[in-house]
Amino acid sequence: MDPEFVRVTTRVVAVGLFVIVVGAVGLYFAFRAFGDERERSGVAGLRTLLAAAAFILVCCLVLLRWSVARQ
Repeated sequence: MDPEFVRVTTRVVAVGLFVIVVGAVGLYFAFRAFGDERERSGVAGLRTLLAAAAFILVCCLVLLRWSVARQ
């Protein structure tokens, strides 16, 4: 595998994880602020957000695996 490919892929994954974490924190507070009076913790929204982020990461890992296998 080309070292440049590994370096670029690592940077993309690092930046992607950073964006996901920042987005999750922002949406956690948004769900918490606009939630029901009974559900002010924002846990349900955060759980949905984390499930979506996990799905996206798994899809990215599958695509990465396919691209490495074809080289």
